[in-house]
Amino acid sequence: MILRLLACSSLLALVACGTSQPDDGIDTDAEATAAAASGTAATSLTNAKGVTSLFIKEDPTIDPTLTAKQNADAVATQLQSSVSACATAMVTHAAGSTTVAIDFGAGCTVASLGTVAGTVSATVTKTASTISIAFTFGPLTVNGRSLTGTASAATTNGTSYMFAEDLLESGNHVTFNGTAVLDANGAGVTLDGNGTWAQGADPAIALTLSGVHHTFAGCYADAGTITESKMVKGLRGMLVAVTETVLFDAATPSTGNVTISVNNVKKTQKLPAYGTCPHP
Repeated sequence: MILRLLACSSLLALVACGTSQPDDGIDTDAEATAAAASGTAATSLTNAKGVTSLFIKEDPTIDPTLTAKQNADAVATQLQSSVSACATAMVTHAAGSTTVAIDFGAGCTVASLGTVAGTVSATVTKTASTISIAFTFGPLTVNGRSLTGTASAATTNGTSYMFAEDLLESGNHVTFNGTAVLDANGAGVTLDGNGTWAQGADPAIALTLSGVHHTFAGCYADAGTITESKMVKGLRGMLVAVTETVLFDAATPSTGNVTISVNNVKKTQKLPAYGTCPHP
């Protein structure tokens, strides 16, 4: 018994006697902070989706039975309607061509997206019964957040799309493949799929987005989860497998707070602030 007590006291700083730590020697505070940074990936993806929704409504704008040129004409008509209240926006499209472009100028308020400035172009193609629209952003800003990169939307029925994004947004590199379904009122989007996130020059981290809902006017997502799995160096110097999940709730857009699970440890963490966010 004495020997066991001595052994326990000598190991107390590392592990409780007869048990194992739930975090396996991980700095959960540091990991929660890192996971919170990746939580803004939903905002980056939503900003891009919001801009593409000016070109394509899922009501539908696209008709797969028509040619690429005919669909491009429809996209141009939809875009012109979407930005009709923006005096500085200039839509460029030659009837019968497959390209549509817009220059928002120095910036104007566009419906639920907020202030948008810069340029976006889109090219429509058709393969068999699939219509694809390839977008190029930038330089572009959406509510003060810089956005460059590409996105693509593909549909066989005009109402449901497979969506892909490869973005550099405010210094962070985000990719996504999955679905990005517009709300019925067009005010937001629900993201389901896989992607990656890299902050600055850091290595990319694999992400899974599940039911992540984000209004275009909101500071952050208001439902769903982002899960990342990675290897990190533990407090003992060993590589440890870590699963981190960011849970958004209805209060997140106004408070910036999310619940982050690092393996079995849960913490409340604030997402990085930007512009005037978070705000009520």
